[in-house]
Amino acid sequence: MTSTKESLKAMVISPSRKHHLREGNGFSLPEIKEAGKTIYLVKQHGIKIDYNRSSVHDFNVKKLKTLEPIERKGPKREPFVKKEKKRTPFKPKKSKEKDREEEAEEIEQVEEEIPEGELISLTELDGLGPKTEEKFKELGINSVNELVKENPSELAKLIYGASKDSIKDWIKQGNELLGK
Repeated sequence: MTSTKESLKAMVISPSRKHHLREGNGFSLPEIKEAGKTIYLVKQHGIKIDYNRSSVHDFNVKKLKTLEPIERKGPKREPFVKKEKKRTPFKPKKSKEKDREEEAEEIEQVEEEIPEGELISLTELDGLGPKTEEKFKELGINSVNELVKENPSELAKLIYGASKDSIKDWIKQGNELLGK
C-alpha cells in the first residue's frame, strides 16, 4: 500500500497538443474548497497546495474527499500564562535642571546690592533676545548692571542655550554701555 502523500498527488491536464495528464505542483484552492476540506487539514497531511492554479478537476476533488482529519495524540497543552515581571524599585535620578536650580539659589545668596542709578535692559545687548532675558530674570539678573558682576562660567551652566563665550561677550558689551 502506498503512503498518503504518494496516493494524493494532484494531476493536471497538460497544455500540450495531446492534452495528457501529468503530475501537478499541488491541489488548487478551488479544488480544496469544493472537496469541503480546509487548507489547514491539507497542510497537516503534508500535501502541496498550488496557489497559482485556479482550475478544478473532478479526479483531484475525489482524491481530496478521501482525506480524514488527523487526531492529535498526546496530552493537550496548557494555556499560556504570562510570568510576572521582576519589578525593581524606582530610583529617581538627579536631573540637570535640579542642579541648575540649586546653583541658581547659591548665586542669589551671594548677590551684592546694586547701587541705585540708571539700569540698562538686558535686551539692549546684541544677540540677547526676550527669551534669553526671561532665563536671566529667572536667575535674578534683571539688568546689565547685575550681569556685569556675574561669573560667565557659572551662568553658562545655569542657562540652557547660552555659552560661556556669548556670556563673556555680553559682559564686555555691558561694560562698554556702563562706561567702565
